Amino acid sequence: MNRSQDEPNHDQDRRRSGYLSIGTFSRASLLSIKALRAYHDSGLLVPADIDQRTGYRRYHHTQLADAGVVRRLRDLDVGLVDVARILDARDPLVTREVLLKHEHRKRLELERTVRIVEELTAGVETPALHSPIHLRQLAASHVLAVEDDVEERDFPIFLGTAYAELGRVMSALDVEAIGPSGALYPPSIADDGAGRVVAYQTVAEPLRAPAAERGRVKLDRLPGHTCAVAVHHGGYDTIDITYRMLGSWISKHGTAIDAPVREHYLVSYDALVSPEEFRTEILWPVGDVDPSPNSGART
Repeated sequence: MNRSQDEPNHDQDRRRSGYLSIGTFSRASLLSIKALRAYHDSGLLVPADIDQRTGYRRYHHTQLADAGVVRRLRDLDVGLVDVARILDARDPLVTREVLLKHEHRKRLELERTVRIVEELTAGVETPALHSPIHLRQLAASHVLAVEDDVEERDFPIFLGTAYAELGRVMSALDVEAIGPSGALYPPSIADDGAGRVVAYQTVAEPLRAPAAERGRVKLDRLPGHTCAVAVHHGGYDTIDITYRMLGSWISKHGTAIDAPVREHYLVSYDALVSPEEFRTEILWPVGDVDPSPNSGART
């Protein structure tokens, strides 16, 4: 039988003095070897001994108690930062405080999940959450843009920093934006959820590179497209509903083309309003649009 890289066969003294190989510790703690390696990398559950020559990990039997705490808390979906705080403090009062806050967050998540499920099962995917879907012909435009590879969970952070950079450069150049802030997103979602995102502000000519380019901010030209358009009403936690409605509309009246989808932030965080008042315009490039009167399309 093949042994793991982390499981030597020549440490009798270590085993007799309370040390366990990672494989034995995995079985005793009911944590997988993959999980143990991840917890080691994060600093949450570090092996008591690591052989400098071979890299073999060894755990002391006294670490089984901490492993049990980690397993129970992770089963409850407690975040790694909070698990580390509990282990570091080893104080029942800290444990209680962390778990009460976690319980509150989970209750809010549950309430949100129940609300979304009720909305979906009740057929709330109607124009109540978005404007009527229509067609618009976008002309080519000049933009100042910042782009990067971004994971979905980091979209708000990226957009916030990108628009701040764009604002500073536009102020230095003494130019104003034409229309709302915008962003380009890949036409399909990658397996890891990451993709090339472009935050931009449309500007008037005549800006010229490289004088208009500073740091990450570049001058670019967006091509013109025919787009299926809808304005989503509300926060980004429900924007998936409007995307589904747009996708359904496109399946009946046109064909999505291989071009980035655009979002225009008509009302967003910078307006100091609640998420229910957000307005996000989604513009999905399409081709082969059905010109019939019954297509529901308008420009």
